[in-house]
Amino acid sequence: MNVNLGPKKRKARTIHRYPNGNDPKKRELFGDNKICSKCKLTKDIFNFHWKSDYYKGKRRHRIQAECGECREKQRHAKYSATPEIFLLRAYQMIKQESARLVRKRRPVTITFFEFMETWAAQKKKYGLICPISNQEMTYQQGLGNLETNISIDRIDSKKDYDLGNIQFICRRVNTMKHNATLEDLVCWSRAIVVNHDDV
Repeated sequence: MNVNLGPKKRKARTIHRYPNGNDPKKRELFGDNKICSKCKLTKDIFNFHWKSDYYKGKRRHRIQAECGECREKQRHAKYSATPEIFLLRAYQMIKQESARLVRKRRPVTITFFEFMETWAAQKKKYGLICPISNQEMTYQQGLGNLETNISIDRIDSKKDYDLGNIQFICRRVNTMKHNATLEDLVCWSRAIVVNHDDV
């Protein structure tokens, strides 16, 4: 059965020729400076990002009302609101095609529903405590590589992001574990502690 979903919407396209924002056309169209609607500061026009250059099927050039810095702060605040929203972004990142091609990440076969069900089960058991380090995990974006932030770990590093093969641990612990097993991580950690028991 064919279902008419109506006319297809044109996907918004963004100008990418100047990824750092220094497109000279901004000065040509909008002048040298602009007041940010959020922080109310007058900033160089290059601090403002382009908006989608298609609107109702017609091309037009517009720039954002807020400066790039304010928009970045808003984005970080949005994804730091709850652990679940933080993990939504984390799932999107590992699911991206570029994650496999550029960052050489393993394929993701677990669905988002299964992903969040796995998180809910772990949270019910441990709360926000990392099951390996017993440290409280955080979910803050915009603070760099925060070592206590929630990180997605593949329990068996030889397998993909599969259902039953992920857990959520501190980013630092995940970095230390890398491709090792939990047993290897514990073994090496104990050896280091024994060798530096005077610290």
